[in-house]
Parts: sequence; C-alpha cells; structure tokens
Amino acid sequence: MYNPKLKLLESDGFTSGVMDDRWAFTNYNPGINLQSAAPLAAAARALKGYNDELADECLKTALNIWDREVVNKSVQPAPVAPAGMRRDGSNSSSEASVAIELYLATGDKKFADYFAKLWPSVKKTGLSNTRGFGGGSINTWIKAIPFMDEAYKKDLRDYAVTLKVQMDSLFRVNPYGVPIGRGGFYTGGNYSTITWALTAAKLHKVFPEVIGAEYALRGLNFILGCHPASSISFVSGVGVTSKKVTYGNNRADFAAIPGGVVPSLYLINPDFYENKEDWPFIWYENEVVVDCCAAYIYLAAMVDDSLQK
Repeated sequence: MYNPKLKLLESDGFTSGVMDDRWAFTNYNPGINLQSAAPLAAAARALKGYNDELADECLKTALNIWDREVVNKSVQPAPVAPAGMRRDGSNSSSEASVAIELYLATGDKKFADYFAKLWPSVKKTGLSNTRGFGGGSINTWIKAIPFMDEAYKKDLRDYAVTLKVQMDSLFRVNPYGVPIGRGGFYTGGNYSTITWALTAAKLHKVFPEVIGAEYALRGLNFILGCHPASSISFVSGVGVTSKKVTYGNNRADFAAIPGGVVPSLYLINPDFYENKEDWPFIWYENEVVVDCCAAYIYLAAMVDDSLQK
C-alpha cells in the first residue's frame, strides 16, 4: 500500500514509498449480491456468541442487500447475468435462499412468508432442473422443512427420488459412481464432486429411506484417492499418500498447506486423465481454493456423523 510519508523505494514491510498503479474496478451485479447475502446471513448465526461484532456486520450487510435487491428491486441490468436470472438482475432461487437464511437468523416471519410465496416458482424452475445434481440451493431449501407444510416436504422428497435415479445412473458412466468432469476446476472438478456428495448427505438426513448414506461416502472416497490416474488423496496431509505440491498461499514454494484441496483431474482428450504431482503451476489441477477446503471439511464431518450413527 502506498504511503506518502516514505521515501521512494523505502518500505516498512506493510507500506511502500512507491505509488502503485494497480487498481481494482468492480461492477454492480444484483445476482451476485443475492448469492452473497445467504452465506452472510448464515455466518451471522454461526458467529453469534463467538464474534458478535462480526456477526452483526454480516447480518446488517445481508439485510441491506435484501432491501436493495428484493424490497426495492433494482432495474439496472447486471453486466454478467448468470443462467436463469431475470432481466432485472434478480433470481427467484437466490431470493428464496436468502429468505430462508434471514428467517433463521432473525426469526422474522416476513422472510418465511416471502419464501412460501416464491416456492411455486422455485419448484418449477429449480427442482425440475436436476442436471446439476442439486446445487447449493437444495441444501438451503432443506433448512425450510421445519416451518413449511407437508406438501413442501413432499416436493423435496419427490426431488430426492428423481435425483437418486440420476445418481444410480452414474455407474453406467464410470466405476466410481460420482460425476467426473471432462474439464478441470469448477467445470467438473473436486468442488463439483464435493457439492454433489454434500447434497446426497443432506438429503440422506431428511429422507434416509430414499437416499442412502453410501452416496456421500462415494464422493468422499473419490476425493481421498478412489479415482482415475492414481490413488493419491486430493487433500494435502490427509491419507497415506496425499498432495504435497500445490499452488496456494505458498505459491511457488513446491509445498502444500495441510487441508488444502486441489481442483482434481484434468482430461487431456480424448481419454487421458492427469493430475501433476510435481508441478504446482497448473492451476486447474493443483490450485488450492478456500471454499473447496471448507466444503470438504463439511462433507467429511457429515459422513463421519452418518457412519457413527
């Protein structure tokens, strides 16, 4: 950071006497704002009693986003509009997820009522699209079961039945029974596999007669070594043989941070899966990203809980 009190080329380790011309330009995107509000509201609940100041900031920010993007809907179109987003930049699935998290965080019935009003639309566009094997939204919608009616629970159970058919069909595609992408990183890597397994774990908790515990375990096994190309664990420091060369905060040190999860295998057409174990700079194979690490910890905890029971 530039410090005008320092001489040219002088540094105190935190600031510098050199004017840095690197600037960050951001755009206004209502859809991304809404996608941020749900985890902020959830974080407020988790942080309460541990870091109340940060919890209050998270909740306040989520409520401000709600007021701006839902109560006072913006008509300014988003420069980049994710699939399914309406022209005003809003998204019924995202709004529904925010409504649930804000209801859980505040107890204000208006959020539950808003979710109930949105549900017919969300059900039509969200639950009918099972191609993605149930993304993060279904994991949020499950939280609404306690304050919704039996018809709502039946909707989610019907979705679980449909999803099970798709999950079972994966064994016709590969012997691991999990979705394996034909690209790297978010195009079909470990984050997608973990999200898939988390969805299975969540549905197992509420509909154990439909989704068994083995589906989430299948996904976790894949991450920990039961995959093509090698039997190395994609989680640094977890497993007999694990990733020891990654690209994270350590950058070019040819080292790894314990708990780091790499993106997964990369398909070199037509049929060769690769994950370089001695070269960290291929980011789509070996970059470590925080959200994937957190998702892995969550999945491991849910699978452990399921196995203990």
